Amino acid sequence: MRHLAPDHDFGRSHRLLRSMGSGLGYDEYRALWADIGNRMDQEADRTGREFSMRDLGAEFLRTARAGERASCPAWRAETRQLPLYGELPAP
Repeated sequence: MRHLAPDHDFGRSHRLLRSMGSGLGYDEYRALWADIGNRMDQEADRTGREFSMRDLGAEFLRTARAGERASCPAWRAETRQLPLYGELPAP
């Protein structure tokens, strides 16, 4: 992501996601955030439509949640649904 400094610390937001039941390690979390940001940057360049941090955050949570469900089907059965990590409105 072109606006993400290499030394940017995601510790606080990573801890928040972990407190909601995510199993993503810090490096996975950071890589997923950067990947989604890069894809959204490319789409913005292509279309001329900018995106907000809310758009980026919503896409990140959808993708992280889908990946964790795919890699560990029991993950959802053993954790309870939290409003902040539940279904997000479409942008």
